[in-house]
Amino acid sequence: VLPGSKLFALFPKWTNDQIGHAISSTMENFEPSTFKLQHKNGETAQYFEGTVSKSGQGVSVLLRKVTETYLNRQRLELLNTELETLLYRIGHDLKGPISSVLGLLNIMKISEKIEKTEFIEMMETRMNNLESILKVLKDVAQIKYSSPNAQLLNLKDCLSAICDAIVSEEMYDNVNIKLNEGEEINCWGELALFKSIIQNLIENGIKYGENKHGKVEIDIDYKKVDDKVVISISDYGRGIPEDMHSKIFEMFYRGNEKSQGSGMGLYIVRHALGRMGGTILIDKEYKQGACFKIIMPILKKKEGNGQ
Repeated sequence: VLPGSKLFALFPKWTNDQIGHAISSTMENFEPSTFKLQHKNGETAQYFEGTVSKSGQGVSVLLRKVTETYLNRQRLELLNTELETLLYRIGHDLKGPISSVLGLLNIMKISEKIEKTEFIEMMETRMNNLESILKVLKDVAQIKYSSPNAQLLNLKDCLSAICDAIVSEEMYDNVNIKLNEGEEINCWGELALFKSIIQNLIENGIKYGENKHGKVEIDIDYKKVDDKVVISISDYGRGIPEDMHSKIFEMFYRGNEKSQGSGMGLYIVRHALGRMGGTILIDKEYKQGACFKIIMPILKKKEGNGQ
């Protein structure tokens, strides 16, 4: 491109400053220049990379649209960061119960007069903690690395089986789960992930949904809305402050220092749903406690084409 020609007419006006600076640099130093551009139009952002090099008496400008590459790189960096954080935190959490059990075993070996029943109960508690941590690892691995295995799920049968399994456990004798059965609805999803999603949300409701009478009541509804199914899981407990709504799905997030668990439950729920083309949100209009809404496609997700 010769000096004096209308070079900028070839590019959108929002690129002029960055390209102009790169051209000036190349013309002055006779060295190639690189530049990056970002343009946001409403909610959509586009990304570009360019080079300017000397060409005869002028310069050549190469501008490439790299939005997909940029977003893929961002997703990969986020995945790597999450993986590093997960491994660090899980490693730290594993050391606790293992060290505790080893310490208790050592005390039992060197002391003959201790009451072993109490020590056995303490070790059982630590091993339950360890089992919970390993379950988190299993769920994350299932979401991140296993091959998709979608099948047709009957919501009534799946939800009934999950609820029955939970309420049959002795530790949940103060829990009442009411499944409001609607019409027969089948939707495509991965059974293992679906179970993990529902179990995590019910267990979350059990932890924080105790009412003033010391009981936990959880309602589950499902209905078809256009080409999707909406599953609502609600409790009558303390609820979730609105300023936490955007944070509770983050990795290792705990609402306060007294919160129990790994802080991974809702993170796992969000990512498991994302893998199946679904989403989750908090019903801001529900004021009796907390209410989560799961939105899943009814039709099978097509490879590479969404629905």
